Amino acid sequence: MLLMETTSRSWTKASAAPQTPFSGGPNALSRLARDLFSLSGISGVVWLEGINDFGGGSSASDIIGGIQQGVQMMRARGLKVVQATITSALGNSSDPVFDAARDAGRKVVNAFIRSAGIFDSVADMDTAADDPVSGMIRAQYLVNSTLGTIDHIHPNRAGYLGMAQTIDLRVFAPSKQDGDHGR
Repeated sequence: MLLMETTSRSWTKASAAPQTPFSGGPNALSRLARDLFSLSGISGVVWLEGINDFGGGSSASDIIGGIQQGVQMMRARGLKVVQATITSALGNSSDPVFDAARDAGRKVVNAFIRSAGIFDSVADMDTAADDPVSGMIRAQYLVNSTLGTIDHIHPNRAGYLGMAQTIDLRVFAPSKQDGDHGR
């Protein structure tokens, strides 16, 4: 989760996960108060959540419900929400059946994200990071020399840059209603 601070136009990074988290730790909805709502000057959020939740046993419906509830909570506090699509984790599991099921669920969640109409914008990180032929993270984005491991979930720096470029920063621009009045 990236947070946009209104006063200095700076970014803060927080971490969260919607429903049942992977082994250990509270889920995103229970952490929003600490990781987001307790901060001052935040005007918006870029939210990328879900891939680890499949590993924790959550279904696509669970994750979609968590996203909907999280967005309602953010909206109640006047925050703008840019929802990111979930990138591939194909190749992360040694179990090909689980790998395929997780990817099918991810595609269901991404279809919801792209069509829901409840976000200020959608950052299509899936399209930016994933190879359309293999369905895996693009080869040039696999973590390799930067960290010395390939986990097929986390991209390298170039992959994160490609993902970041899908965020429409104009969503976070102050409006005349915000008191900026073109200054």
